[in-house]
Order: sequence, then structure tokens, then C-alpha cells
Amino acid sequence: GTSLSSTAGTALWSHNFATLFALLAIYFSVKSAKLNESPPWYLIASFLFSAYLCRPTMAILSPFALLFLFTYSRVAAIKTGLFLASLLGAFILFSTHEFGQMLPDYYLPKRLAGGYFYEALYGNLLSPARGILIYSPFIVFAWLCFKYSEKHWGLKKSWLLIGLAWPVLHLLFISRFPHWWAGGSYGARFMTDVIPGLFLLTLYAWPT
Repeated sequence: GTSLSSTAGTALWSHNFATLFALLAIYFSVKSAKLNESPPWYLIASFLFSAYLCRPTMAILSPFALLFLFTYSRVAAIKTGLFLASLLGAFILFSTHEFGQMLPDYYLPKRLAGGYFYEALYGNLLSPARGILIYSPFIVFAWLCFKYSEKHWGLKKSWLLIGLAWPVLHLLFISRFPHWWAGGSYGARFMTDVIPGLFLLTLYAWPT
């Protein structure tokens, strides 16, 4: 019922690996918080960077994941951030040497210079061809029901940074793409990346 089937299940996109790495980063972050264990910061940083390497828009996940970790372990969050920064630094050095610029064109923010924001925002939500709420309507109920859920995870409210804030900000960013309709594809392709976060929100709201 999500883009994991309509997009990731139909072709080998960069989304396939990006969502996998994001899912692993979220899993280890939430698991360590829930069990009150020391987070495997080197793994989380590696997965966050790998997700970004696959899809530049995955850069939005990193600050939210780091803030989530920070609410449980400042030391682990700082270690994760520093290791992530070192990986990004190595990537910048490679790009400077290989392409003569800090980042390859695919990763530059100028690709977000679109002129159809409101049309794209509506399209990414409700378009018959691309709307995530059309193809995955259960997300509407997850958004409406999460604050009424009686499920207790033993987690602080900071998990909403990943389960709610990340998907919303991602939606705003991809709606700035000039080609917001995602080319020749089926369903909400550009929203595939945030499915792991939406799953986290849905699992919390599911009992309600």
C-alpha cells in the first residue's frame, strides 16, 4: 500500500537503497533509545551518509535523527554528528578533486529552484497520478490518530522528529523540484524516501 511496492518494487531506483539505509538508521536509533542502550553511533552515521549518497534529499533526515539521539545521549549524538561530518568531508574532497566543485551537480541545492510550489504541493499530496494520500490513504488516519493513541513506547516525544517532522519537511522540499511529477513512474515516487518515518508514525497510531 505504499511506494515501496509501486516504486521500489518495479525498478532498481536510488530510492530502493536510500530507504533501506534510512530504515536501518532509524531502527538502531529507536531501538537503542527504547532499550536505554548506548547507540551504535558509527553505524547510524554510516547509514545516514549512505542514504544521502543515494538520494540527496535524504540529507533532511540527518538533523532530525541527530536531534532525536541528542534527547537520549548527547555524547552519542555528538559522536554520530562528528563521524557523519567526516564522511561528508571525505565526499567533498573527492568531489573537489574529481569535479572541481564541492559537490556533484546532483547534490547541489540549485536543483530545488522550481516555480510551481503550490501546484507541486497539491500534486504530491492529492494528484491522481502522484498523490501519496491517494495511493496510501492510511497515512491520513495515522496523522489524525497519533495524538490519541494510548500505546506507550517508553520513548520521548522527540521520535516525532522522525515520524512526523521529517516527512512534512521532505514534502516541502520535493515540492520545489521543477519536475515535481518525478518523470515516467507510477505513484508517489518522490515520497518513497520518507516511508520509514511514516511507518514509525503509523505503528504508533495503529492501535487507535
